[in-house]
Amino acid sequence: MDEQPGPATRASQAETLVQRVGDWFHATRDHWKRGLLMLLYILAFGLIKLAVTLIAVFQFGYILLTGAPNGLVREFGAALAQFTGEMVAFLVCADPEPPFPFRAWPRPSRPGP
Repeated sequence: MDEQPGPATRASQAETLVQRVGDWFHATRDHWKRGLLMLLYILAFGLIKLAVTLIAVFQFGYILLTGAPNGLVREFGAALAQFTGEMVAFLVCADPEPPFPFRAWPRPSRPGP
């Protein structure tokens, strides 16, 4: 007949399990902060997709009416594209620093046509 382990034995087993987890789990407070930021940027990515769609539709309509894209919207779109690149770099851990609002809003590096 098997005896049930006592409370002291269970506590010892729990401590051993915690130690084993601690041996391979190296998360710090900074890791958790990065994880939270990553989650927020993933949510922002969905909003950016909507914004890009609206900008594209607006620009196409503007081109149909005037023959050229709207300059201000083009500049904003270029900055949004650069921000999206910075955000993706942060999400895939290619850049350790989070993008806007933790650094300046990007300025387009090249003028549009």
